[in-house]
Amino acid sequence: MNYNVSISDDAENDLDESFIWYEIQRVGLGGLFFKSVNQSITIILKNPRAFQKVYKNIRKILTEKFPYCIYYYINENEKLIKIIAIIHSRRSPVVWKSRT
Repeated sequence: MNYNVSISDDAENDLDESFIWYEIQRVGLGGLFFKSVNQSITIILKNPRAFQKVYKNIRKILTEKFPYCIYYYINENEKLIKIIAIIHSRRSPVVWKSRT
């Protein structure tokens, strides 16, 4: 099945903040982080049910090379994958649970 992806405003902000942080640490590292997130989204699109549910209908995937999780849910009616958070794996679940 083909799905579209929608990234919430909160998740966009997560991505922007993390990109900037990595870029400040080392020029070019933000780009590598962004590439890692995009690769994870591509994996989700290929098989969105491959990843465990962590809360109700919310699933997560861990990015490669960076300790970040992408939290998402599947809307079957709209054939949509909605990304609600892109956050460091050690952040409190309260952050993404408040977005559901």
